[in-house]
Amino acid sequence: MDGRLFRNLTENPNVRPMTAEALCRRTGVSPEEIRTFEQIRILHPIQKDKRKLFEEDDILFVECYGELRKIGYRRDLDFHPSAFILHRDFLERLVEEEGRILVSQVSGKVSLEQLIRMVEEGTAISNLMMGLIRKRLIVETVGKYAAEFPSEALPPPSSFGHAATTAETLNPAGPDVRLRRAKKRDHPCQL
Repeated sequence: MDGRLFRNLTENPNVRPMTAEALCRRTGVSPEEIRTFEQIRILHPIQKDKRKLFEEDDILFVECYGELRKIGYRRDLDFHPSAFILHRDFLERLVEEEGRILVSQVSGKVSLEQLIRMVEEGTAISNLMMGLIRKRLIVETVGKYAAEFPSEALPPPSSFGHAATTAETLNPAGPDVRLRRAKKRDHPCQL
């Protein structure tokens, strides 16, 4: 299925592959951090004409990481690329299990083309759904750990209490608008 699944990832003429140096200049992320992301198998540069280049998804990931830096996830607070090993490991297990379940449910029942379409289109939808679940869990977890912080360091209770968990807060624009935004990569670290 290599080359057939997610063909759209290599067909965006607006995003040219770039070197690590260019990626550092574009995002403010250090060369050491980019190397660490490569070492922990999160970034996957390609070799072209003896040059190592980063493609669209890697560029977007590093842009998002740069945005995390800008909002306060700093080195002096011990936020490092190695923290993403946890995410990669959990996601590898999740994707392996999802694949096992999908194959067991559709094997012999749909064509390869239908399976590819299901995976491509279903990925954007399930990523949005997982993001909503994660957001809800973060709200609950922040509420649980809030007691460990001095009161002057906490935001007003409504920013992590009941009001933040209402359907309007989690999805004010409705699911169709949120899904279209997710497909268009409508977020601060956008290509």
